Amino acid sequence: MAQFGSERHGQELAPQFTLPARQHRSVQNLIWVGENILLSFHVRTVVVWTFGVADDLESATVTDNGYTARTLETGTKGMSMCGAFDSSRDRFVVGDTRGNLSCFDFRGEIDSEGVLQPVSRALCVHKKEHVNDVGWSASDKIFSVRNDGRMVESIVDQDGHLRTTLSVPVGNFSGLAHI
Repeated sequence: MAQFGSERHGQELAPQFTLPARQHRSVQNLIWVGENILLSFHVRTVVVWTFGVADDLESATVTDNGYTARTLETGTKGMSMCGAFDSSRDRFVVGDTRGNLSCFDFRGEIDSEGVLQPVSRALCVHKKEHVNDVGWSASDKIFSVRNDGRMVESIVDQDGHLRTTLSVPVGNFSGLAHI
């Protein structure tokens, strides 16, 4: 279960509320996207919590009708650590602790349990090093960084598959955390 305190973006919220996530192991990271989307990163999954309206978060009761949860299963053995939206194309890319990237298309089919599978994976892009951050460029390029200071450029090809196009060390840097 993920529990949240009483402040978000400088606003007062309900003292505490709990989102049901028992089937997901160990929360690795939490990121707010805009005012109504919360990403929780877990082992092999990311859960996208979308709240209907901002008022739902400010009330003392968050009901099952107040949000939807979409589970993204990466299909890799790593812990999901970071991710980035490509809002113009309804896509999301996830980086994990084993150097893998998984790409999801939100226009894809979701199964009866609310799970979305990736349209493509690029395995060991970062040679089993943690992917610390990922980001989309204006085109179909994805940039990712890892602990040892290496930056990787990947592309989503015409068939929707991830392909690594460039991997370069960034001189004098190690432990790159953000793009």
